[in-house]
Amino acid sequence: MFLGTNLGHGSAVALVNNEGELIFAIEEERLNQIKNTDAYPKLALEIVNKKYGPYFSHFEGWHLWRRMYFKGIVHTIRYINADTSYIKYRFIHEIKRLFRYIKLSQPKFVGHHKSHAYSLLPCGMESDTLIFVSDALGENVCTSLYFWKNNKMIHLASSDYPNSIGSMYHQFAYHVGFRGRQGPGKLMALSGYGSPIWYTILKKYLRITKGKLQFNDYPIWKMREAWMHFANNALDEKNTQELKLKEEILKSKDNYELAIDLAASLQKLFNEVSLTIINQGIDLLEEKGQKTKAIGLVGGAALNCQSNGKIKRFYSSKKINVIVSPWSDDGGTAIGAAYYAYYKSNSKQFNVLKSNPFLSHLPEDYKGFKLKTDQIKGVAKALQQGQIVAISSGRMEFGPRALGGRCIIAKPTIENRDKLNAMKKRPSFMPFAPVVFKKDFKFFFEGEGSEYMAWTVKIKEQYKQDIIGAVHITNEARVQVLNNESTSLLAKIMTHYKAVEGNSVLLLTSLNANREPISFTIMQSEKTSKKLGCDIFISDDRVVKFNQ
Repeated sequence: MFLGTNLGHGSAVALVNNEGELIFAIEEERLNQIKNTDAYPKLALEIVNKKYGPYFSHFEGWHLWRRMYFKGIVHTIRYINADTSYIKYRFIHEIKRLFRYIKLSQPKFVGHHKSHAYSLLPCGMESDTLIFVSDALGENVCTSLYFWKNNKMIHLASSDYPNSIGSMYHQFAYHVGFRGRQGPGKLMALSGYGSPIWYTILKKYLRITKGKLQFNDYPIWKMREAWMHFANNALDEKNTQELKLKEEILKSKDNYELAIDLAASLQKLFNEVSLTIINQGIDLLEEKGQKTKAIGLVGGAALNCQSNGKIKRFYSSKKINVIVSPWSDDGGTAIGAAYYAYYKSNSKQFNVLKSNPFLSHLPEDYKGFKLKTDQIKGVAKALQQGQIVAISSGRMEFGPRALGGRCIIAKPTIENRDKLNAMKKRPSFMPFAPVVFKKDFKFFFEGEGSEYMAWTVKIKEQYKQDIIGAVHITNEARVQVLNNESTSLLAKIMTHYKAVEGNSVLLLTSLNANREPISFTIMQSEKTSKKLGCDIFISDDRVVKFNQ
């Protein structure tokens, strides 16, 4: 057995067996029910020891000394003028946590972006895959290119802090009032309402050479006031257009309604930077006589489904497959670290089995599948009538996307979309992902769907009104394609829903309240469902109707 962990953002544990199969993975927040916990993954490790026994080696998804230096000392010095609390929380807290971690687990340290790259292995990654890792900041690296060939991970290029398109994007989300780690997702949704009129000006502040991103000035994109700093210091006020841009930035602070054009411009910049880096990576490989057969996307920036959709469509036209990690955020580095540990011990006979994201253990209050067909039909009928249903079934998904294990589903009407946004305290413009049977995908949508909600696709104009609640203003949707042969509870419900509604399309979102992690146990799930105001809760052994 080979153990991988990530401590900090996305604190998580993963386990790979001797055959190269990913058999277990879970985020610590799902167990301790603390959103975005950076705690030592004690509860997850206890499960590993109890259920799976001893492991051969333990690797951690970051590099110890780089993390201490770049996320402790250097950032404290850089941030001290912006926020003195960093002395306590970014440095002292970090050192205490690190040494506690070393004492308790004694791991070997891999490196953050390398762990991200290795985490793509159980996603069906083939040889000759160019991997693009992009996030706000991993140790001191913001973007990386790797090439996976003949069971070897080859580093091609990296961009160091502060040259981070992910951080630039995240800080603008913060600037307009979208706080926390969900901010970039809200900014992505907002961008659809604007026009990218500032793209050309923003583009001149960066350059990309041989796969490396560099900003021409020194915008401190990790400062909380990064965009105010940019507006007041980086722009040329003698240039009329740049002066207007400065005014747009200043008036949009904590006011996202005045930021739609800036959001659209930044989204376009994000898209183009990603495509350019990948294209230059392909060029670097061609110079070495290597051909790119596939592209892998991973890292926090790979949660930008609109960008992923553009990358997917662009390279599909060139007959190059695109793989997007279902665990692309920091928690996924636990999986990468586990596979790196396995690789170090089996490099000559290296074998990886493809895995799905349902990787947790069954919760202690799980009682097996006991539902009757009539109960499932009743839930499907309630959905068809417009009721909102929460599901807690079997093993839990690993990663940031709800994929049917712990989720809320509803008929795709505008009324239900608005209800779900109100229940989850999200801005009213936020869309929800639809889930659809693979057999029905081509009827409503164009292109190729993702089984992990990894990229957006266009909706066919003639069928928009049938699923109007799933349609974003861009005429796109982040669709989850579900295999028709799936035996999951979600698939059973969708089968009976299709029988009464005529199609299998439903809205789907995670089963959690605002600022809370996704519920894990059946009891937690039922409690959360009632608190949110769902009409029905269904698990593998019962159906509960609220206020009926």
